[in-house]
Order: sequence, then C-alpha cells, then structure tokens
Amino acid sequence: MTCCARHRSLGNEVSKIKSIMHVDWEDDELLALQKGGNKSFKEFMDAYYLNDAVPQKKYNSVACHFYRKMLKGYITGIHVNDLPPTKNAG
Repeated sequence: MTCCARHRSLGNEVSKIKSIMHVDWEDDELLALQKGGNKSFKEFMDAYYLNDAVPQKKYNSVACHFYRKMLKGYITGIHVNDLPPTKNAG
C-alpha cells in the first residue's frame, strides 16, 4: 500500500491528501507541513511509544488529539494552554 493510500484510508478528518504538483497550497497548509510534518509528528509520538501502533490506535490517541490541537493553535496564532497528556494517558 502506498503512503497516499494509507493516509487516505485514515479519513479526511485525520489526514489530508494533496498533490504537491498540481494544486496551489494555502499559507496555513504550508505552516502545518513546516511545523507538523512527518518528522515532527514521529518525534512527538515517540515519547508515547505509539509510532509502531496500528494507525487507528495512533491517530485516535489522546497524544495525537493533543498534537493536532497544538498544531492548529500554532497555525491560527491562538495559544493553547493545555498540558501534554501524561505518557500513560498518551
């Protein structure tokens, strides 16, 4: 299965698929890639030992929901005061 197919199977509310060649990107989308791309996400999820989890478990975890919330706050400029989940709650 290709990376695109894996992301598409997670659903649009979890992972967005967009061509890098044929579509214009909005500023907020570029910010999301710069701040929250694969490397950043993997490093964050490493702390919760979720990188090897099945995708549904990983992307529906408390840690992942927190990551999305923090990324959205960064993109919109709205500071999020939430504390990261504990390692056990991740």
